[in-house]
Amino acid sequence: GALSLITVAALTALHRPNELRLHVGRALENGVTRAELGELIMHMAIYGGFPVAVEGMRIAREVFDALDAKGK
Repeated sequence: GALSLITVAALTALHRPNELRLHVGRALENGVTRAELGELIMHMAIYGGFPVAVEGMRIAREVFDALDAKGK
């Protein structure tokens, strides 16, 4: 879980949307909760800027919605 959080934080701050999409899903598989991911991504607004956090939240929502559609 902790390494997944670090990876999501770095990809959010560096604005790497394609990689972030993959690693949000991987973080969930590693036991990180949706709430933890949301808090982490919004926290990145302080370090990476508000635009990267908003984009990160949009990507996380896409991943969450896709998982919900699959019933996961």
